[in-house]
Amino acid sequence: MKIFLITAIFLLSIQTIYAHDVCNSTLENNTNMLPEGYCSISLGLQTDKTEYKNQEKITIYNILNDKNYNYTIDYWIEDEEGNTIKEKTSTTNTNNKQYTPKLDQDTTLIIKNNLTKIDCNNTINDTHNEIKVLVGVEENNIPSIKITKLYLNRTKKISIGQNLTAEITVYSGNNTEYEVYYHIKNITEIQNYTITGKYKNTKFNITLPIKYDCNISTNNYKFTVNSEDLEVEEEIVIINNCKINTSESKITDENTTIKQGQNFNTSESVINVLGGTVKGNLVYESSNVKAKNIATYLFMVALAAITMGIILTNKNTDKTIKESTEKWSSQLEQ
Repeated sequence: MKIFLITAIFLLSIQTIYAHDVCNSTLENNTNMLPEGYCSISLGLQTDKTEYKNQEKITIYNILNDKNYNYTIDYWIEDEEGNTIKEKTSTTNTNNKQYTPKLDQDTTLIIKNNLTKIDCNNTINDTHNEIKVLVGVEENNIPSIKITKLYLNRTKKISIGQNLTAEITVYSGNNTEYEVYYHIKNITEIQNYTITGKYKNTKFNITLPIKYDCNISTNNYKFTVNSEDLEVEEEIVIINNCKINTSESKITDENTTIKQGQNFNTSESVINVLGGTVKGNLVYESSNVKAKNIATYLFMVALAAITMGIILTNKNTDKTIKESTEKWSSQLEQ
């Protein structure tokens, strides 16, 4: 009986060893059967834990089953809403990577990687991975306000008639409703935004229209965001672009003044003429008066010529001369 058992165990051991050798031989043969230039490379992803405290290091492992080829691995981190937490980074090795989160509230992070490049024709398409980890943040009762972005150029200049747009981040702390107010001091009306919920981190955009008011001076102004207990400011420059219109107005005013001056001078000349007439001095004589005088002289010459003709033809010369002389004298007196 004992001999039978020993023989059976021996036979089973030989079969197991043979099967293992056959399996390894098959894998090697499958690998060697790939055409030249082809490979079977898979990428994996791991972290040292699945739950972390805020500002605790997360260790990231990019895992390749074969490192005999040149490769590039991209890895990055997002939140559950698809917002980028850590920008995409490229690496050409599988050394451990680290990331330290600095968050305002509890967040689930999604760590991702991708085999972007490999110097062979890879027969495996499973080259992308993602892992979710939870980062817990201790609740902070103190609220905070930040102006995270002004949609202006580097000079922070804006003209009247334009809209100022800004991005604001607010943490509500232990307030159930947290009121935030914003405006440009001495330029716009105060507007408000309400964050509902405790320990809530909110990011939002606001827009403030700046009136096209030529009375606004080109100067530095304060864009202000505040609550009952906090206030943050950003300095901006508002440009008054009414200068061209003001110049045109000055030119118009100058032309009006010149015309008024000309009218005043003309009126003054007429007054001077009238004044000279009252004093008995001949200061001004119009063209109508001159024409009237010339016509009178011509009429008198014509009358004289007619009178002489009548005298020469009239028999009663003395009488005719007398009548003509009287008519002529009468005409001269007029």
